[in-house]
Amino acid sequence: MLHFLRLIIVVLLQLLILGCKAQNKHAIFPPESFSVIEAKLPDGRPVIGSVNTAYKNYGQKKSYPWCLQIHVALKHDSVMKNGLPLESEIDVANTLEDELINETGKVVTLHYIGHVYNDSFLDVYAYIDHPEKANEYLQKKTKAPDVKRGFSFEIKQDKEWVEVKPFLE
Repeated sequence: MLHFLRLIIVVLLQLLILGCKAQNKHAIFPPESFSVIEAKLPDGRPVIGSVNTAYKNYGQKKSYPWCLQIHVALKHDSVMKNGLPLESEIDVANTLEDELINETGKVVTLHYIGHVYNDSFLDVYAYIDHPEKANEYLQKKTKAPDVKRGFSFEIKQDKEWVEVKPFLE
């Protein structure tokens, strides 16, 4: 009986430890809550995108003080007059976005905020903890021959997440 009781205690402790580890691993990321956003540029052309509004009241913003913006240039003959992409161009741009975000997320902790299409570009927003590592990966990728669309990126310090505040309100 004593052996059985010890076994139960060991199993419960393991479950508790594993449960805590799993909770801690995911505690840095809020549950996703994406919303579609629509706006207009000063000249009246549309802006449309999706944003993870779960980051509006995110309590750990100061731990990820670097705003990563990626600007994907859309193919001009695959964009409508209003600057928004045709469906085929959306597929190409979103695939590149997924690759860049996923691969960058392997070298830094990356909080994906969302993206917007406007003025023949796809603009992607994320916050990261280690700008040097992200910069190293993205610099290499901008020069890679297999990239389907040209893109640029910038990483700037933004401890208060001011860059994305309008999207999250």
